Amino acid sequence: MEVHVVVNKMMPGREAMGVFFSPEKAQKYMDRFVSKTGYLCQIEKSVVRGYYQPPNHVFAAHTYKSHEDVHVLEGVYSKLSQAQKAAGREGMIIEFSIDSTEGNRISMNE
Repeated sequence: MEVHVVVNKMMPGREAMGVFFSPEKAQKYMDRFVSKTGYLCQIEKSVVRGYYQPPNHVFAAHTYKSHEDVHVLEGVYSKLSQAQKAAGREGMIIEFSIDSTEGNRISMNE
């Protein structure tokens, strides 16, 4: 399933800020976020890896790049265990409700 991910481009890393079904909803969120924070963002198309059953959450896996000390979006997964494996030992996972900016949770793999 295709989704649209709003990604923070303020630093060298690429951190997911929101996951949306439509590019219009992603654009609306990004415009609001940028106007409030001044951060640079962009929208990236992604595919939810694994079987996704709405209204479940998805998990954005971020790998850690030690030479730059940043986390970089690796992909969006339907299951936490898949995201943990993809993120690696020092990675980060953000749990999202698609089309919602409330209740997102961050966890580290350390």
